[in-house]
Amino acid sequence: TVTETCYLGLYCKHILALQAHARKAGATDCVLPLAIMTSGDTHAKTVALLKKNNNFGMAEGQVVIVKQEKVPSLANNDAAFVTQ
Repeated sequence: TVTETCYLGLYCKHILALQAHARKAGATDCVLPLAIMTSGDTHAKTVALLKKNNNFGMAEGQVVIVKQEKVPSLANNDAAFVTQ
């Protein structure tokens, strides 16, 4: 079925649940991070989505966003580079 659940929200929910479990087991200072790699095409929308949803409950600094610069893409299984 379609849940219309945002995948970032689902990831954050699972990470926070694992973090709570670790804390309950005695790791009281446990903070599990989430690293997200974005591109020039997705960076601004990802940042806006996280801001709009208050990092889906994750603490400030718990979500790290890494913007990847443009890199060559492979066109086929022979490892030819896309040139256009």
